Amino acid sequence: MTSCVVPLLRSLRRSSAVLRYLEADELAEQLVDAEFREAAGVLEMISQSPEDRQFYEARMKFLHDEEARLIAARTEGEAKGRECLASG
Repeated sequence: MTSCVVPLLRSLRRSSAVLRYLEADELAEQLVDAEFREAAGVLEMISQSPEDRQFYEARMKFLHDEEARLIAARTEGEAKGRECLASG
């Protein structure tokens, strides 16, 4: 458990320092972790016009729906594969 907590604490420490001391443009330059870059992108999209935000939200919904569709298809395929193996 300790091995998971230490990196988390480092990440939290970095993120709090970044958020406290950097301007928005400087923030983007300092974000090296993928999670930080993604969060900055989300914050930027939220601050855009209502049309841009609506487009972003529609895109995110599509991506979530597509992921759910792929998971369901994989689950169905695995079940059919098990049936075929069981039947002979």
